[in-house]
Amino acid sequence: MSSTWIQSRAAALTLLTWTALFFALFVACGSAQAQTGSTTLQATVGPDPTITLTRGGQPVTTLPAGTYTIEVDDKADNHNFHLTGAGVDETTTVPEVATATWTVALREGTYNFVCDPHAENMKGSFTVTAAATGGLPFTGLDTVSIALLGASLVAGGVALTFVTRRGRSTRHGA
Repeated sequence: MSSTWIQSRAAALTLLTWTALFFALFVACGSAQAQTGSTTLQATVGPDPTITLTRGGQPVTTLPAGTYTIEVDDKADNHNFHLTGAGVDETTTVPEVATATWTVALREGTYNFVCDPHAENMKGSFTVTAAATGGLPFTGLDTVSIALLGASLVAGGVALTFVTRRGRSTRHGA
C-alpha cells in the first residue's frame, strides 16, 4: 500500500470522525432541549364558572408521560379543582379559596379535571401519551449510543493517524 493511499484514508476517517461527533452533539443538545420543556402546569377554577388547565398559557390537550408540577389556583369558595386519571386523584376542597401545588406522575391514558359541585358545566380532559425516548426515532439509537460510536471513531482515527505518521517518518528516514 502506498503512503498516499494510507494518508487519504486517514484524512477520510478524520473527517468522518468529526462529522459523527458533531452529529452526536447536535442530537444530544436537541434531545436535552426537547425534554426540558416546562413540566409545570397551571390549574385555575373560578371565581366565575370556569375551569382551566394550561401549560405556558396554552390549554393542555396532550402531554407526554412524566412527572409534572401542577400549580392550582382555586379562586372561589363554591368551586374545587379535582384531577383524576391513571393513578391520580387530587382535589382542592369546597368551601376553601386556596392555592395548592401537586407533583403528579402522569401515565398513558385520559385524565379528567372537574369542579365537583358543577361537574356538568365545569370540566375538561387531556390525553397522556407514551414518554419521549430521547433517541432517534428512525434508528432506535439513543444519545449514549451515538456518543460511543463517535468515541470509537475518534479512537480509530487517532490510531490510524499514528500509524500513518509513524510509517511516513520511517520511510523518510530510510
